[in-house]
Amino acid sequence: FRVDRSDPSLLITDPATSGSFVKLGDNLHVEGTASDIGGLDFVRVQLLLGAAVAATQDIPASSLVGNVWALDFTNPFASGGTYVIQATAYDLAGRTKEATREISCDTTAPVVSFVTPYASSVGQDYLIGSVTVSGKSTDAAMRTSYYNIGGTRAGDVVSGGVYGGWQEFANAYNWSTEFDSLTYATPSYATLLGGPNNNYWSLPVHVKAVDMAGNVSYGTLDILIDTDIDKPTVVISAPNNGTTLGGSFMVSGGATDNNFIYKV
Repeated sequence: FRVDRSDPSLLITDPATSGSFVKLGDNLHVEGTASDIGGLDFVRVQLLLGAAVAATQDIPASSLVGNVWALDFTNPFASGGTYVIQATAYDLAGRTKEATREISCDTTAPVVSFVTPYASSVGQDYLIGSVTVSGKSTDAAMRTSYYNIGGTRAGDVVSGGVYGGWQEFANAYNWSTEFDSLTYATPSYATLLGGPNNNYWSLPVHVKAVDMAGNVSYGTLDILIDTDIDKPTVVISAPNNGTTLGGSFMVSGGATDNNFIYKV
């Protein structure tokens, strides 16, 4: 007979480290290596949530490819929390070796909120010219925040936007983008609201937030634009309105603008 005094060798290679995130409905792939000098019996992989076993599977030594084992758990995450992947290798003598990884099941999507030029479009003033839209995506672990300007959003797709796809913000948590609102106050991107000279427009800015688990949320801010705000003001001081005139007469008045008058 042989006395086996050596434990099996065991590694979890996927996930490579603890700290990864998943969401409800995700599947779980686990992979690693195992071997033993005196002969490997099987590898048991369990997914634990506290003391509860969420999923378990035994992999016989005959199923290993070389010393590599792998398995997939289908939809094993029933609730949020910190899960432990516990792999245990058993050799023919009954000796064991254990390895673990921690993963977090995140059930909460990020919250998108706007800060400038206003928090919501309700009851706000009309704007013109350069506009900075800023805000934040709130989540325990953000991955990326994106934006698009104009058009309409249905699900994850923005149709008729300025950009062909989502544009990534430099910062996932606190983000901003600046653009010329007058450029996009057109039927291609915005909605005409009316006004005395058809000068009122609503231009949507869409934001998408994705956390580390893959949870997604969206937000849209309608920028209200008045294309007449920055036009010069013209006043005719003479002749008076309604005056009857004959022959030659003088017309006088004034024109003002916050920048300059090019010509009248």
